[in-house]
Amino acid sequence: MNLLFAAPPEDPVWGDPVAVVLLDEDGEPVDSGLSAGSVAIHAGDSNGTHRVGNLVAELTAGSPEASFSGVEIHYPDRAEPIVRDVGSWRITSGRDARIFEAVEEYGVAYPGCGRIDVVLGSVDGEAAEVIGVDTGAEGVSIADWSASGTGVEGDPVRLGVELSCDDGADLHLLTPRVAVRDAEGRERATTLDPFTIGLTGLEDDDVERIAAR
Repeated sequence: MNLLFAAPPEDPVWGDPVAVVLLDEDGEPVDSGLSAGSVAIHAGDSNGTHRVGNLVAELTAGSPEASFSGVEIHYPDRAEPIVRDVGSWRITSGRDARIFEAVEEYGVAYPGCGRIDVVLGSVDGEAAEVIGVDTGAEGVSIADWSASGTGVEGDPVRLGVELSCDDGADLHLLTPRVAVRDAEGRERATTLDPFTIGLTGLEDDDVERIAAR
């Protein structure tokens, strides 16, 4: 898990944390499956007023699904943790079997919402029909989508999705979930590789806007 945030250079948040707790919108802890002692903060450059950094924490395999909007960061030299708002996030389970993989270029970062097209092939060579798509992210919805093909050789899945974004966030991280119906009529689900929308680069105005949220 990687969270982007901004704070003044002298802020105590830039210390060496020993633990992080995810908080729901009411400030209550959520069961997240975070590994004990697996948290770190990487500080970036300062523009003189604020510094942008990343809070990185490791999730254990099979972590439960959870939604959160804040983090409680614990430090060895502080009696009280530091609490920060981080926007709206949702952790979803990664237990779905891998059904499709990209067979053409797959973008990992987009500057904004709009139309995204991907071409997918079957991992095991078996045919499957796409019957639904979910963004797997708070603040990003699907305005329209279309799909053709079954994923087998010579008939790749051509999936097109029109995304609509909530303007209240600077960055969205998506791990799209695709519902399919296989050749035996069974309905299954698979996830695609994650990608980001927004903030393909950071200017001073971006840093100040993030800090002001």
